Amino acid sequence: MGNAVNNDNNDDGQDQWNTATYSVPGSFPTSITQVEKTSLNCYPNPATSQINVSGVTSVKVLNMFGQVVNATQTNLGDYVSVDLTSLTSGMYLLVGNVNGQTQSASFIKQ
Repeated sequence: MGNAVNNDNNDDGQDQWNTATYSVPGSFPTSITQVEKTSLNCYPNPATSQINVSGVTSVKVLNMFGQVVNATQTNLGDYVSVDLTSLTSGMYLLVGNVNGQTQSASFIKQ
């Protein structure tokens, strides 16, 4: 929908509106079973000193400005443990690669 006005503050028929329909090509899921999980599995959340992320070999920890922050990681086979003691309290984002796809999850550091 769009509006075209002349800013004369009069309802005299010179102001117009109209609608348009657009088609977006692509393939879209037809049921919920076609939607894959799109976030990392991290626990505990909220966290105090460390957070564990399963199914990845490494993750990046980003602040809410998208900047990578310095957090120590230990790879423990099927999950990564991230030491959060150097981070200030707040919300952060974990970004990792799971089965060839970049996935993310937010967490709170208390």
